[in-house]
Amino acid sequence: MSEAGPASWTDRFVQRPVLAVVLSLLLTLLGVAGFLRLGVREIPDVETPVVTVSTSWPGADPAIVESDVTEVLEREINGIEGVRTLTSSSQDGRSEITVEFELGRDLDEAANDVRGRVDRVRSRLPEGVRDPGIEKADGSGQPSMFLRLRGESGDLLAITDVADTIVRERLENVPGVSSVDLFGARVYAMRLDLDVAKMAARGVTVADLERALAAGNVELPAGRIEGDATQLTVRLDAGLRTADQFGALVLRGGPEGRVYLRDVATVRLGAENERTSARADGVASVSLAVYPQTRANVVEISDAVQARLPGIQADLPAGYDVDVVFDRAFSVRDAIEEVELTLGIAFGLVVLVIFGFFRSVRSTLVPALAIPVSLVGTFLVLWSAGFTLNVFTLFGLVLAIGLVVDDAIVVLEHIVRHLEAGRPPAEAALAGTREITTAVVATTLSLLVVFVPIMFTGGATGRLFLEFGVTVAASVALSMVVALTLTPVLTRALVRVAPRPEEGALLRSFVRSFAVVRRFPWLVVPVLVVSGVVGAAGWAALPREFFPLEDRNNFMLRLDAQEGATFEWMDARVRELEAQVIPQVPERRVAIARVASGRGGVAAGTNTGMLFISLVPKAERTRSQMQIVSDLKATLGQVTAFRVVPIQSPTVGQGFASPLQFVIQHADFDVLAADLPRLVAAARAVPGLAQVNENLRLDRPELLLTVDREEAAAVGVAPIEVSRALQVLTVGVELGRFKRGVRQYPVIAQLLRADRDEPADLARIQLRGRDGALVPMSNLVSGRERTAAATRHHYARSPAVTLSANLDGITLGEAIDRVRAMAEAELGPGFRTALAGQAKDLEEGSASLGTVFALALLLVYLLLAAQFDSFVAPISVMFTVPLAVAGALGALWAFGQSMSFFSQVALILLVGLVTKNGILIVEYARHAEAERGLSPWDAAAEAARLRFRPILMTSVATIGGAVPIALGVSGQGRAALGIAVVFGMATATFFTLYVTPVVYATLAGRRHST
Repeated sequence: MSEAGPASWTDRFVQRPVLAVVLSLLLTLLGVAGFLRLGVREIPDVETPVVTVSTSWPGADPAIVESDVTEVLEREINGIEGVRTLTSSSQDGRSEITVEFELGRDLDEAANDVRGRVDRVRSRLPEGVRDPGIEKADGSGQPSMFLRLRGESGDLLAITDVADTIVRERLENVPGVSSVDLFGARVYAMRLDLDVAKMAARGVTVADLERALAAGNVELPAGRIEGDATQLTVRLDAGLRTADQFGALVLRGGPEGRVYLRDVATVRLGAENERTSARADGVASVSLAVYPQTRANVVEISDAVQARLPGIQADLPAGYDVDVVFDRAFSVRDAIEEVELTLGIAFGLVVLVIFGFFRSVRSTLVPALAIPVSLVGTFLVLWSAGFTLNVFTLFGLVLAIGLVVDDAIVVLEHIVRHLEAGRPPAEAALAGTREITTAVVATTLSLLVVFVPIMFTGGATGRLFLEFGVTVAASVALSMVVALTLTPVLTRALVRVAPRPEEGALLRSFVRSFAVVRRFPWLVVPVLVVSGVVGAAGWAALPREFFPLEDRNNFMLRLDAQEGATFEWMDARVRELEAQVIPQVPERRVAIARVASGRGGVAAGTNTGMLFISLVPKAERTRSQMQIVSDLKATLGQVTAFRVVPIQSPTVGQGFASPLQFVIQHADFDVLAADLPRLVAAARAVPGLAQVNENLRLDRPELLLTVDREEAAAVGVAPIEVSRALQVLTVGVELGRFKRGVRQYPVIAQLLRADRDEPADLARIQLRGRDGALVPMSNLVSGRERTAAATRHHYARSPAVTLSANLDGITLGEAIDRVRAMAEAELGPGFRTALAGQAKDLEEGSASLGTVFALALLLVYLLLAAQFDSFVAPISVMFTVPLAVAGALGALWAFGQSMSFFSQVALILLVGLVTKNGILIVEYARHAEAERGLSPWDAAAEAARLRFRPILMTSVATIGGAVPIALGVSGQGRAALGIAVVFGMATATFFTLYVTPVVYATLAGRRHST
């Protein structure tokens, strides 16, 4: 191999140092500009586009909703392009269809497609079904903040009104905020509490009430009066505003006199939904959820909201107080601070490693400068790609610290070797850079191509891989540019080395040991066999999970009682639970309890509730979030009135759901329902599963009414009139709107509670028949009590039940395997199973890992084949991969880690990292054979000796950068990546120095012999 090598494109930068410095300065300045424009999130935007179709049919039974509404809409929606999952629930008076699209599908286009399909079938929906509402959600579907509004009066109606008219309006225009919604709200409504006995005595029916409200509560334009010089607009103000005005509404007139609404009803200003409650630390309050826009900076939103709170507080009525009870910016700041600390420690360790090898401040400064230039320049790439500053991109930068110095070290070491040989700085810089350029480009490309398969990985895992991978790849690519342009210039200017021809003790030891391996080359065979066995055993032994659970400063208790439980009973039980739990969590910021309350004041089942506990930052408490939940298990286990399921929010993903969600499907709902008790019992017997819950309940008490059609026809009452009367009087239907100030609120009529607490009460309802005669309901219908499903669920258009469970001492992968084994043993023909939630993400991520890993290996091999112009030479390099994998998997198993996203990242990354060492050896050996006529064994031995120091330096630098990660400085959940990189690199580096030369020489020798 020639000393200087042929002319290279790098000569221009070596000979024109100002050009090299300017290039690095431009990279740095543009990187700073990109950094200042980056949004800040905790994790990348990995939420799939979701469109929800909600349809209301007051009073309808779940089975009727399923067949007449849900099935009609599902059939039409199912054919839309890009649908990932289609799920639905049909319950009393409501159908909800959730369409989850593939990641990357444009949300607006998806919503338009759904809207178009729904419009096609509107006319086929039954009469009385309200127009379906279509709502879209993406990455902004998870709140970044929760605020609490309290009032001394404890009146949720007044608190909701203040929250809506003052607080929400001031927060909605904060930059970056998408919307602000209310939880636990009670919205004003004019309540008409009808007395069935008074209605019967005065001959008033539901139809009379509806006609009177429609005709007597109006506010319409009525024309204009025009004079010669002026004109007046005429407006008819017949709208009702107050309870007294509604009470004075005439329902009927006749010889016996007029019948007013106040004669048959108690008219009052109440709440649209009176069966809901919300408290914070036991005090009535309303929660305001702040939703960020996609790619918005949640830290800036938090700062802006905090800045506005004093002004909002000043505008609140006396006795009201608003404060922040949950802020995702805290978690974002904590995570970023952890990564920044890791970044600083890794930088220090890498610099110390470099100094330890060169023993010179000047020499250390040369590769150390490559770190900030490469990392800062990466921010420009992140901004251009539309990424954000998040834990995964910062994590990529942490790992890149040990990588971006590799090329600079290799270039510096080669230049220093020429300086040690006594050559002038300018000549040494030129010769050393020319000599190593090809190898540097090849090693960099080998690391970059391992990230190419990420483009073929879909879903949340693929998106996380992408942002992490692009960060590492961009920093490494920039480091190559810096190493071949700035590093020679700095070396030429700063480094002065006296000739030192003698070899170090470590190198001499390696040379002696390699001589032994050269004499007995078969020694590498057991090494490769053992590495293969260890790798396979480690792969089989490691438990699988999507992401390790991390401390998120909050958790939730989901509460679920038996079907038919009243709101009053449930609210009392939740208050009892609050009194038990709250004192046991002194680390809380606030404990928010809600009963039968959904988003925006929407009613939920009266048998449902939740207790959300927000914790102070983990730095301010001695117990972790996981320890607190574990300590509560004894108390929660004693609750028998309802089921309590503690849920901790996932590291990646939104909302609160149990990690294991196992879907069981059957085309026949009755078969599914019949087998459900046995399946649930079998699931609860599976070891490692806790709080097993099913979303299909068959214990809802139901009164089935049957209309006597002949009798109804005889008296002139249509079945639809029976249905409408029951809807209005028992459910509470909106019959109009009224104004309170400038806002409109609903008018709701319903029977008094005392008139609808027994099935026999329905018999007292009167309907108007032919010729105006009143007909008792008892003459037209008969009823019987039974139990039925509270909600009917579909998954992929098939009746389904979802078993959800928490994990007790096992990983999610183990739980999936165990529940699948249970299903195979218990399920008969016609049943199908699927995964949902985190379990589905894990399954998809694990399936794609093998493909990505195989593609990475193939691409590296093809790249090396093109580089070496040989299909045989790359084989010696590829043998380094099983060595690294064995070290990584063995270490993960020894340290009790799992096969999670971070472990997968490490394995794929190791493919590119360890092949770099092999490339340095093989590239030199091939040139030594071709240019100097050395034998394969002599060329391999010389390559191993001359490349020993750069291989050792770059490997130790990479290991040094990963050590803080392995120690858990950036979070225990991410330690697996550091452990795998540290031990994988260490194992591969040690054996590569022997295995790669031996395999290369053996293969090359056979090539020559043939």
